[in-house]
Amino acid sequence: MIKKILVSLDSSPFTDAAIRHAVDLAKSHHAELTGIAVIHKKKLESVGPVPIGGMHYAKNLWEYRMSETAKHADEVKQKFETACASEGVCCKADCLTGDPLDLMTSYARYHDLTVIGMRHLFDYGVIDEPENLICTLVKEGVRPIMACAENFRPIKRALIAYNGSVKSAAAMRAFVQLNLWPGIETRIVSFSKDRLSSKRLLDDVADYCKLHGLNPMLEYVEGGAKANLLSHAARWDADIIVMGNSELSPLMARFFNDAALHAIKHSDRALFLA
Repeated sequence: MIKKILVSLDSSPFTDAAIRHAVDLAKSHHAELTGIAVIHKKKLESVGPVPIGGMHYAKNLWEYRMSETAKHADEVKQKFETACASEGVCCKADCLTGDPLDLMTSYARYHDLTVIGMRHLFDYGVIDEPENLICTLVKEGVRPIMACAENFRPIKRALIAYNGSVKSAAAMRAFVQLNLWPGIETRIVSFSKDRLSSKRLLDDVADYCKLHGLNPMLEYVEGGAKANLLSHAARWDADIIVMGNSELSPLMARFFNDAALHAIKHSDRALFLA
């Protein structure tokens, strides 16, 4: 069951898709939306080295950056509220000042799903947030996350990347149990060099999915997820990719984070991260 959805709001094209996905999900599940725009004041204040006599110009730059960010944040907040009102979706929206990671973590505690733009998170054309902020959010417990690509595509096909780890299984279970898109076509893929082990994993996960009303296709792909995941998703024409973290070992955890970061940087379709 999904009843509360958190939506990050910034002025990038990714947010347009995130708002649309969130509104569609809210309508389908009779859920409420919470939209938050975050002004990262501390980062805006960092204007770099200031030469002697340059304090006046540094102050003017900071005031300009704050003004522009506040203007863009208010614009996207109004866009979100308008989109919700036009579809009859219950929502509330806040424009906050503070650290994006802290605020997202705090708000996510009381929401069933967080929907964000895949890149340029809380980027209002003034400062850049780190590209791995989404991975950091997942590590800090903001999960599950739907990270939306720039171009909206209706979610009809889901590719689940599964390696058998506890975190990978958690992502799979969250996706299956939430049942965000009833009747979705699902393919579960194991990226590995061990075909026999992958077959056992895929058989087990298929049994679990069938108990929840899904009849997924299963596939083994020889090789790593980072090198093969996005191309495989494109060939099958997946609309969303489901990924989880790995805690089997520091080496595997590092590998997954590389794969996730690669997907966040380059994927042209949505990601479900947990």
